Amino acid sequence: MNKTKTEIVELYNDKLNYFEIFFSSLFYTISLVALLSYFYLLFDSGFSYEMFKASPSFLSLAFIFLNPAIIISEVNIIRVNISENKIYHTIKIFLYEKNKIIEAEFFDYIAINKSNFGYKVTLWYEGNRRMELVAFYKKEKVYNYAKAVAKGLNTDLLDKIDDNNPIWTANQDL
Repeated sequence: MNKTKTEIVELYNDKLNYFEIFFSSLFYTISLVALLSYFYLLFDSGFSYEMFKASPSFLSLAFIFLNPAIIISEVNIIRVNISENKIYHTIKIFLYEKNKIIEAEFFDYIAINKSNFGYKVTLWYEGNRRMELVAFYKKEKVYNYAKAVAKGLNTDLLDKIDDNNPIWTANQDL
């Protein structure tokens, strides 16, 4: 039997660090406590008019802390299946998970571009379609990451940090 090996390369995974876990948990807890205390006071008062007037205060407190909790706890994972030429983009927020599969006929190249506050790595596929993978502040880190991704995907590398002098590096020279 001839089994085809499925090669999946994880290009990006922004796992939560302890700081992000702590603050997102804290903000989720504050939001939940604000909502539960409002409903408790509402039922305890017998649905009084005064408690209905207080609802904007409790709801705004809950949503003020819910928004940053969602933003902090978002995790993006980008994986590529080399043999089937598919890109898997997974977004996880607390208990919610969304998977998106992007079909690509071929991967063109990996590009390094200068951004406002550093450098970004972009995966180009099927002509002019692209996906930004990650951004770094240091040149050394962006070069190492881009070279590793280009080797893993078996594609070329384009260094467009200097727009007047782009540098192509073939996969064999990496």
